[in-house]
Amino acid sequence: MVLVSVRTMRRPKEICFLDRAHVTWDQDGQQRGWPWLHFLKAKNDRLALRGTRFWLPLDTSFSPGMDVAQAFRDWLAWRGDGPGPLLVDTMGWQIQQPHLCSLARRIAGIAGLDGIYTGYSFRITGASLAAAAGLTTAEIQAIGGWKSDAVHCYIRSLGSACAGASRLMGL
Repeated sequence: MVLVSVRTMRRPKEICFLDRAHVTWDQDGQQRGWPWLHFLKAKNDRLALRGTRFWLPLDTSFSPGMDVAQAFRDWLAWRGDGPGPLLVDTMGWQIQQPHLCSLARRIAGIAGLDGIYTGYSFRITGASLAAAAGLTTAEIQAIGGWKSDAVHCYIRSLGSACAGASRLMGL
């Protein structure tokens, strides 16, 4: 779930709307190559009635040391091929936005990070990692679905965090 959220940089609601039927593969429908996810754009569409659909591949373009496609195949093996929501918990219940918020807070707590963390934290992380990996603003906008310069509000500087800027500032 974290991998899909960070890699696709999609809004939490768009992540939660994913269904097993929204997954395809780029080679003969077999689980080889990159998985493609069929997203429903959900901004300003709380009930997902008017959203447009688009395909987004899960590749390894900015995930060094991790085979994203294999991790996704492992997830599908655990989840099974049956119909229904793509992202489910251990009881088989569909993941909702509060689950993403809780997961973001849990990960931050384990990492010893203070701050406010929500489901959008994965979107911010994806955009920041993409920028740090050298993707252009246009590429990040295309993946994350930003149509304006609002994408710059999501990209955080990793340099100051890695250098311990807060500690150096006495915070």
